[in-house]
Amino acid sequence: MNRWAAPVFFFFLTGAFFGFLHSRGGGLTDRDGYYHARLSQLLPERGLSRSFPWTQAGLWKDRYCDKEFLYHAAMAPFARGEEPIGGALLFSTLLSAAVFAVFYAVTRSTGTPAPWAWTLLLAGAAGPFLLRASYVRSHVLAIILVIVAWKPLLSGNLKHLGILGFVLAWAYSFPLILPLLALAYALGRAASGEGFDWRPSAAAAGGVLAGLILHPYTPHSLESLATYLQVIRIAALERSLAAVEVGRELAPYSTRGFLQLHLPMTVVLLGLSASGWLTARRLKGEALGTLAAAWAAFLGTWLFPRFVEYSAPLCVLAGALAARDLLQDGGRTAALGLAKRRPGVFAAAFAGLVAALSASVLSAGAYAVTVGGGNDPARFRGASRWMTENLEPGETVVNLWWDDFPELFYSAPGQRFLVGLDPTYMLRLDPEKALRLEAMRAGRAPLDPGWLAAAFDARVMVLRAPYARAYPQLDWRVWKPVYADDYAAVYALVGPHGPTPAAVPPGPEQGPPSP
Repeated sequence: MNRWAAPVFFFFLTGAFFGFLHSRGGGLTDRDGYYHARLSQLLPERGLSRSFPWTQAGLWKDRYCDKEFLYHAAMAPFARGEEPIGGALLFSTLLSAAVFAVFYAVTRSTGTPAPWAWTLLLAGAAGPFLLRASYVRSHVLAIILVIVAWKPLLSGNLKHLGILGFVLAWAYSFPLILPLLALAYALGRAASGEGFDWRPSAAAAGGVLAGLILHPYTPHSLESLATYLQVIRIAALERSLAAVEVGRELAPYSTRGFLQLHLPMTVVLLGLSASGWLTARRLKGEALGTLAAAWAAFLGTWLFPRFVEYSAPLCVLAGALAARDLLQDGGRTAALGLAKRRPGVFAAAFAGLVAALSASVLSAGAYAVTVGGGNDPARFRGASRWMTENLEPGETVVNLWWDDFPELFYSAPGQRFLVGLDPTYMLRLDPEKALRLEAMRAGRAPLDPGWLAAAFDARVMVLRAPYARAYPQLDWRVWKPVYADDYAAVYALVGPHGPTPAAVPPGPEQGPPSP
């Protein structure tokens, strides 16, 4: 009972916080959650279908791979009915709370002193970590699996690492994160003089490879990973010349913005690294290895903000292991001696640490509550009703912005769209169409309703209302929507309700538009 009391306490404590985040009015902070909710609801009906007709212009149309299959299978019993988002939020609340319960259990199993304090520090390590831990997305399950994997990584249990790598390949879009972190751990551990052991990283990589090969969607699972690697390459190396837009979670921070949002974990990491002489003399291989993995994830977070999912728990875990080693090597005696000789100094230092810990938790919580609130509800409900009443079932609708797809898929599953979740899926299938569509979306080329209609066999285009106002062609005097509300607008591409000639750009066989 005592063994489980603390993890259960943290599970309910953080569950109450995430439940509060999810219970407020409005829509999801991260809109991809709508896709996951609807896909989980459809999973019993669709099974392991290799087609995904909702993206008519992307790879998934005929070569679909559910790269987060286990995550959706686990969510399916919760995401039921025509509005599965409520059940998906309940599932997400339980999964988010499990992150902290699992972190406490793993930290305690390593012999770390005061695991409750380190678990609280994880909650305050970075506001973006706490916010991303609340998302209805598979990375929350991946955080749990990586934290769990740290125990066999510390003990050298190759079998368990391989199993966790296999599970991660079925549950997450980028399972290579585990062998990469294991490799960084091995390099850091080698710095302690224990020698370089490549086997844990190889075991994790072998499990991931086996999971991708024996995947329910093989061989499309391998192609899906290749697409994800291409997304990362575009974001990291071709951002200024990117052919397609990458998601904001892959856009790098400014130095100031990064430090403002990740100060507690930055202090922990720099504090551990600055004590180089102490580290070399007293920290064992486990702490140094975890510190190296934390640095790798930390630098990854600077480049790709979403890597905070791993940098925050690893920075805190590195600090916990360092504290364990220092206390085991005479540190406990020294601390007790200081408390006896200078009780006032010791009490002040302890009070300062408690105050800093409390401030970090409150700051991170305030960030998550502020950023996670005040969101629009599902923005295409009205447009979806119009589509149901005026379009044929299964008819294709042009979604100029790929990040509108999760909500369109959720609110209008009876229609078909172009591409979703990432434009790279379209870029890999048909680069010419993808680049032309992207030029229109970004405003580098005028909207061409005739080409959109012919290229995608579509009669209408849907846009979020704020986006619609950004295109001069969509002035209501020349191109009036057939449906509009505060959140979305639907435009006819052709026919009597389509644009006037003034809104149509000159084509290769036509002159300038009439006044």
